[in-house]
Amino acid sequence: MSETIGIIKEIAIGAAKVGVNAIPYVGPALAEAIFETPSRLAQQRKEKHFEAVIQKLQSVSENSIDLDFIQSEDFCDLLQIILEKITAMITCTEQTFGHLSAATPPPIGN
Repeated sequence: MSETIGIIKEIAIGAAKVGVNAIPYVGPALAEAIFETPSRLAQQRKEKHFEAVIQKLQSVSENSIDLDFIQSEDFCDLLQIILEKITAMITCTEQTFGHLSAATPPPIGN
């Protein structure tokens, strides 16, 4: 059921992109601004973040890692809280941008 909804949503987004692109003169620029730029910027932010995390992890010496803490329940609880917050943020963002990108422009010339 949810797979069907996902397919319908993708079709609606595709139709909205085609509709926006069909607007004379400004359509392609609007389509870029509405559909492409936000996802490209989000991807760039993710890549930049992961590069920074990788650099930070590579600079950490093994002696500075507290294995007792990493193996503790406190660390597991902390990690779970962080992952839950990230998941909530991703879900919220997907819902927000999903509603925005699924919005179809009003008919032209009616």
